[in-house]
Amino acid sequence: MKLKEKKKKKKEKLIYQITKKKKKKKKKKSIGNTPLHLATWGGHPSVVTVLLQNAASINEMNLEGNTALHFAAQFGKDRKCAQVLMEKGANPLIRNRIYETPLDLASRFGKTELVNILANSEVLAQIYRSGERPRSSPLHLAARNGHREVCKILLANGVNIDILNAEGATPLHEATQFGKKDVVLFLLQNGANPKITNDISQTPLELFQLFNSNAQGNLIPTLLIG
Repeated sequence: MKLKEKKKKKKEKLIYQITKKKKKKKKKKSIGNTPLHLATWGGHPSVVTVLLQNAASINEMNLEGNTALHFAAQFGKDRKCAQVLMEKGANPLIRNRIYETPLDLASRFGKTELVNILANSEVLAQIYRSGERPRSSPLHLAARNGHREVCKILLANGVNIDILNAEGATPLHEATQFGKKDVVLFLLQNGANPKITNDISQTPLELFQLFNSNAQGNLIPTLLIG
């Protein structure tokens, strides 16, 4: 009997400890999202409008440096929240902690509708200032992530196909390094120069060979040579 009671008590203690652990809520670190961030993230343009009518700070950044427009660009399921924010004066040139504008995020995540809204001549002129190499470039981000349609939109809006980033790489370097065949083909068909070297004298082909040594049968080298 004593052995049975011992086992029972041990079992009860174990159940109590498990239950107690479940009840304990882990505190999540706040990253400073405002109601405007959350409404944008959730895709609620009507709520965004009401918040702005009630003096919500349209360009307020969270702890990661993202504004509500950054959230619209990254998480937006359609263009509605971004349109409301832009119409109400959101600044599309604010950069977050990793130096990305809303257009950078939309390009990186392949959000074509958002890119169409954000890629106006004023924004692009500021990102691609004459004589300067952008640290973060929408065209490079779209190319490295394989977003052909975003590349098409950016080129149609006047972005130089061979624009160099801070490392001296072209969008073709990015698409090649990350093995994005469709984008490589698209860029070459639209006049990208495969002979340009980056700051450490690498062509797109040399980058491909360095980062894709096991990619047997890949057509990218053929496209670059041909």
